[in-house]
Amino acid sequence: MTVRFALSRPDAVRLRWRIDETRRRSKDVTPAWLAAETPVRKAIGEWFDAEGRGWVPLAPKTVLARRNRWGYYRQGFREGPTGRILHARHVLRQSLTETGGRNASDPTARRWTFGSRVRYAGLHHLGAAGLDRSPLPARPLVPLDDTLPGIVLGAIRVHVLWPWRQRGPWEA
Repeated sequence: MTVRFALSRPDAVRLRWRIDETRRRSKDVTPAWLAAETPVRKAIGEWFDAEGRGWVPLAPKTVLARRNRWGYYRQGFREGPTGRILHARHVLRQSLTETGGRNASDPTARRWTFGSRVRYAGLHHLGAAGLDRSPLPARPLVPLDDTLPGIVLGAIRVHVLWPWRQRGPWEA
């Protein structure tokens, strides 16, 4: 027993259009990057609000400096002595959660560079030992789980697979 399948001419035209449109859209995913930007910023803001879900607590020396407004904390800051970590002036947080300013976002056809232009962002993200004779613990500035990749891949999927959810030009 054999079964034969055949595409009618109209079905073949529809399939070809969807394949061609998918190929065209996959060559430039800039719209996907732009669609993912706001949810990514929101996820990073939630990460900061949760203090990175496990960031190392403030050192007693830092709490004392905040309380007495010594050194870096001599200038005004928004959080109290034991306030939220990495929220002293909100510069670092804003550079990752708001557009413009010190934010680095460069979407191109095949790549999206996203981050912070704040000088000390890398030190907080990766940590630094031996600066001023005291170690700076690593406090990752972005979620290191599947949150951000999930947001970005979802946006790419929506952008590239759009032709398979839409009517073609023949169905108008």
